[in-house]
Amino acid sequence: MALIAVSVGVALGIYKFISKGPITETRNVPFFGSDMTRLTTTGRSKRGAAISPDGKYVAHILSGTDGESLWVRQVAVANDTRLAAPSDSYIVWVTFSPDGNFVYYLSLERDKGETEMFRVPVLGGPTVKIANDIGAPEISPDGTKIAFMITNQEETRLIVTNIDGTNQDLLMSRTAPDYLNPGEVVLVSRKNPDYLNMYWYAPAWSPDGKSIAFPVNQSDEKGRYETVMAVDVETRVERKLTDERWQQVGQARWLADGLVVSAAETPIGSKQLWHISLTDGAAARITRDLNDYQYLNLTSDSQTLAVVQNHTVSNIWTVGGDGSAAKQIMSEAGWLNELIWLPDGRLAYTSNAGGSSDVWVMNADGTGIRQLTVGANARLGLAVTADEKQLIFAAERDGKYNLWRINIDGSNLERITNGDGELYPQCTPDGRWIVYQSGGSYPTIWKMPIGGGEAVAITKTTGSRPSISPDGKLVAYHYLDSSFERSRWGIGISSLEDGKRVKRFDFPSTVVERLVKWTRDGSGIAFLNSPGGVHNIWIQPIDGGASKPLTDFTSDNIISFNWNADGSQLGVIRAVETSDVLLINRSSK
Repeated sequence: MALIAVSVGVALGIYKFISKGPITETRNVPFFGSDMTRLTTTGRSKRGAAISPDGKYVAHILSGTDGESLWVRQVAVANDTRLAAPSDSYIVWVTFSPDGNFVYYLSLERDKGETEMFRVPVLGGPTVKIANDIGAPEISPDGTKIAFMITNQEETRLIVTNIDGTNQDLLMSRTAPDYLNPGEVVLVSRKNPDYLNMYWYAPAWSPDGKSIAFPVNQSDEKGRYETVMAVDVETRVERKLTDERWQQVGQARWLADGLVVSAAETPIGSKQLWHISLTDGAAARITRDLNDYQYLNLTSDSQTLAVVQNHTVSNIWTVGGDGSAAKQIMSEAGWLNELIWLPDGRLAYTSNAGGSSDVWVMNADGTGIRQLTVGANARLGLAVTADEKQLIFAAERDGKYNLWRINIDGSNLERITNGDGELYPQCTPDGRWIVYQSGGSYPTIWKMPIGGGEAVAITKTTGSRPSISPDGKLVAYHYLDSSFERSRWGIGISSLEDGKRVKRFDFPSTVVERLVKWTRDGSGIAFLNSPGGVHNIWIQPIDGGASKPLTDFTSDNIISFNWNADGSQLGVIRAVETSDVLLINRSSK
């Protein structure tokens, strides 16, 4: 999908958000221009990989319909050995011991949300439990300690312990709203995590073991941003490693002359590989493509980089209101996120086709594609007002998400909230209210007058992704009990008038994404479920009874869906994501 030129776009009513400065020019940096060798070809290595210090072995996590398994490959002969079979736990992190003799991996129990670290010989053998209740661990160069990041509602902490998890030492912490970045996952509690589709990040020990680098999200007078910092293990003195301001920072790894890091300049952009110079802190891009790079790992001589490369193709489908007659109408590389029907039968959606997520519209047959915003970073929510004249969406500016509105013809863009974390707007049928989620790791549901005025809380306990009933009296949402004692999320239904919760349904353990939608007749709540590892839309009857599948897709993930006004059609965003391990040998330039 081609971007419309800005000069033409303004004339057509397309609004452009103010973006950050120009991209740092790529210098002659390590790994730039180097050949990438694809080590795996299954497309199912999303959960992580690591390379042994001598570069002879690569351990990788293989995702399948029966769960995650752990494998080690002998690079020279492409020989695979399974180290851990699929189980009731997710395998979420893997690393090698500094001597290369052992593989350490972290597992997460699906229901309890508790982590356990195991050790297994690199060529197979008895598996030994080493520690529990930790974040993604990184082993010190001398093999005696581990460092990891954990988070709760108030703060995130960088902790160093003995290799077995004993003798915890709090190295440093950040208090909300600033935080360290332990991964793309909301740790609601140890017993109630939402861990599906997550990435885990570990801090990075320097080669001499004296410093630990970590990603951090913080703010200053210019706004909120992410960067890479380091802390001295002995003195606890922190230092900034670069002045570069990203919107996402993932894994960082030390080189002899700097660091290599995965980072993105926009909140929803794909993470690229960057190099940070230790001499002057200058940051330069190593890669420049539409792929996403995660789980960086280096050999001890810093000559070979192992990384997981994620490639995504998104599609929009129309489906009969009863789940039949599925038809693909559009496809593009990258992510599509939100999708709604407009009153005239067109579809509005958000796409990162141009590098930032923007609002687009098209006809229901996939023709007539038109861009409404440029550089908006619009992603987490999209709705149309009851008078059918405006779109409401969430967008990120200066590190904060707020609600914005724009006329359906693309004119008159306006910010309508000024808090920090207003997402997923919905408009009531009577035209009076905008209902939305507000807050970070522990969001709640709020409503505000559509014409402006004081916002009112609907829920006191954790709730996200609201959906308003067709009669405008109730709001459904992803719900978590305030005691945090339930084993998983469920569907909460509350009165839109007074916030009183009137119903609750537990989700099956195979639920994916925090996304719920009322059926057009108001008889059920639709949600995404993945028994067998394939996403489908299921319906939970409001009057009770077992939930049942509506769609029957046999592959791919569902990102978003919505019914048209009369319920005769569904619009569905589906995505195909492939993830494989790449080896990059350091450039000789």
